[in-house]
Amino acid sequence: MYLCEKNDMFPCTECGCCCRRVGKAVKGGLIFPYKVKEDGSCEMLMSNNKCKVYDSRPIFCNISGLAGILGRDLDEFYKENIEICNRYMEEDGIPIRFRINNK
Repeated sequence: MYLCEKNDMFPCTECGCCCRRVGKAVKGGLIFPYKVKEDGSCEMLMSNNKCKVYDSRPIFCNISGLAGILGRDLDEFYKENIEICNRYMEEDGIPIRFRINNK
């Protein structure tokens, strides 16, 4: 139920910003199968910003899969999440070249 499909086409730049904020979602009631570290990051986030369990990551971590479960239009859900990703990157000081183009 929590696992995603491998075909997520979201234009992720692998900055790790969302993975470092899982704690906020868990505090908000998200059921998450992995431990959240004291800093709020997912225990599956490696130092190179890769996920240890990417191919079997929770559905929450898959934009395409989550849109389907929520019954959301994929293009609109992508746009919303691109805005969130870019805001997280800005907050974390990630260079602008990593921002996702929302066009």
